[in-house]
Amino acid sequence: MNTLTGMDRSILSDMHKDAYGFRPSLEFWNKVERMNDAQVEALFAELQGSVESSINEEAVRELRAQESLEKEIRINLDLGAMNRSDAIRWMVQAWDLNAKVDQDVEHFLWRKGIAQQFWPQYMTEMGFRMEGQFGFWVKEVA
Repeated sequence: MNTLTGMDRSILSDMHKDAYGFRPSLEFWNKVERMNDAQVEALFAELQGSVESSINEEAVRELRAQESLEKEIRINLDLGAMNRSDAIRWMVQAWDLNAKVDQDVEHFLWRKGIAQQFWPQYMTEMGFRMEGQFGFWVKEVA
């Protein structure tokens, strides 16, 4: 038996989701209930290592996605796109999305696996600007 509090359970559930992408099962919680405090502490340490691995793997995936997108942009420039905006527009349209609609461009970036921290760079290149208290994208009129 262990002395896990409700907060401990919430943290454990969050760590499990961060590590594996889903919340723990009933079977997991049944096993936790049978653990003593030392075993629970070891579980927390194990999950912490898994969370760190998951974060590192995600960073690698995002870096590869960024490199792949930039390579595709260069290819489109070589194929005749006049500028980066045209190259990205071609790519967005190839996915049957509208390059003039902010949510379509964001959806394209998300599907390509681009980290959200880089979205503003691409959105700006596509002629959008951030506006308002809550940061809505607005298409610049050319």
